[in-house]
Amino acid sequence: MKSVIFGGYRHTVESPRLHYPEAELWMQSTSIRNWDWALYNWSRWFDIHTVGPQVHYPGIQLQRPDVLGWYMRQGNERPIYLVETHPDVMGSVPYPREQMEAEFGKGRFGCQLDYMGALALSEGFDRWILYGVGQPYVHDPHSSKAGKWLKAHQSFLWWLRLARERKVEIVYDGPNMFTPELFGNAPIRENPMSGAYGYDMQSDFEHYQNIQREGYELVKR
Repeated sequence: MKSVIFGGYRHTVESPRLHYPEAELWMQSTSIRNWDWALYNWSRWFDIHTVGPQVHYPGIQLQRPDVLGWYMRQGNERPIYLVETHPDVMGSVPYPREQMEAEFGKGRFGCQLDYMGALALSEGFDRWILYGVGQPYVHDPHSSKAGKWLKAHQSFLWWLRLARERKVEIVYDGPNMFTPELFGNAPIRENPMSGAYGYDMQSDFEHYQNIQREGYELVKR
């Protein structure tokens, strides 16, 4: 079995790989802060954003300069997926967006988890370990903060469904917002989105205008 851990929020003292030594550990954006900059056995890092500014996004350099500084201190033996390579980040690799869109179609990338899910399916990982995904919101899942998080990550449900259809085993490690008991069986947006998160950042106003114009067709499984 080929296993991968999708890193969310920290809920253990030790690295998740201690419990799944055979698995790759994929982490994302600001996760390293939760580990006090001392998580050493990660396999790949995902921060699918531009380092410099876009019209409605200040860029990693301004949004989280501490994280960018950590990226710059890493070697090139493990990939750090960005929108594009950066000369000061030795491990930076452009995320293979065109390859993933050719394989799965456009309009399915609304958050970091979507990019992780696409690459995991493409590379044949047949066990996904969701480590603390959405953990801070599980205790009050119907709060406004939880709703905001869910709206930002709801596109991942499409990938979860596709993974199950392909017989991928889904393991929930720690509190998770996408367990069947919470939102794992929530309605899924069937219509593709316009653009791709991280590449085509929009203001909230434009984002919700597009949702209204395109129609948010939600269909239960």
